[in-house]
Amino acid sequence: MAEEDEAESTAHRHAAMIYSRPPVADRPASRYSGVVTTERLDWNRVAVEVADAARKHRPEQPIGMYQSSEDLRVAALFGNGETRYDDEDSTAQIAVELLRQRFDGLGVIEIGFGLDSKARSTWAMIVKVRAE
Repeated sequence: MAEEDEAESTAHRHAAMIYSRPPVADRPASRYSGVVTTERLDWNRVAVEVADAARKHRPEQPIGMYQSSEDLRVAALFGNGETRYDDEDSTAQIAVELLRQRFDGLGVIEIGFGLDSKARSTWAMIVKVRAE
């Protein structure tokens, strides 16, 4: 149980590093430095935390991105839907699948995915750019 609590705490700290910074379009790139970590993370848990934050703080934004760190090349993509993600007519599932199809050609790796913990209408995807 203590190990699970520690993993949740670690995921929460790293999600906070992502969503506590303004989205990329709202800040100058040179103002923030990257955060380097050697901790093992449950990136799916981090994605749930980011989805919760996006649902709470940016519900009007249909799709967006938070950039965690220029050094780690990690970012969180998110989308807010009007229906539950797993509903049959959910356009969010289509958007996520289109993103996933494009990633390989762009050198992007999906490292985590999650839905917000309440309405399950906001999704977040943690991605990392492959090192060249």
